[in-house]
Amino acid sequence: MTQLERDFEQLYPATAQGLDPREALRQARARNDQARETAQDLARAAAELERLSQGRDERLQGALAASERATGQTAAIQSSTQLLAVLSEDLGSLRTILLAQARLLAGESARRTAERTAGAEAHRRLWAREASTPAAPDFDPYSRARD
Repeated sequence: MTQLERDFEQLYPATAQGLDPREALRQARARNDQARETAQDLARAAAELERLSQGRDERLQGALAASERATGQTAAIQSSTQLLAVLSEDLGSLRTILLAQARLLAGESARRTAERTAGAEAHRRLWAREASTPAAPDFDPYSRARD
């Protein structure tokens, strides 16, 4: 089992039977912290990719202009390669965002499942308790009325 699998199992256990309420609360807080960190990572990645894409349009226009002006086979190949490099950069950025978004969605799905499991266990514990009759009061409610 890899470290990632161990961490995932700790945050999102498959079963919650016998789980102490304090431990359940600790796990829920850890899941929320993890979801927040993942969302923050996604926002950082998007901001960094946005920063890196500055000048992309100029590079793309330059590659297209070079391709149009190219004369000879080598020049045409070189300008086409420049155009492909700009498009490859876009695909890499898109891939990075999609992977980060998939990580966020997977974490959210696992968090909801873990919370649903913990809720079902709490419900089971509440309704599985033995019913009991309360003890009769150990005082005389009419003691002052008799005086």
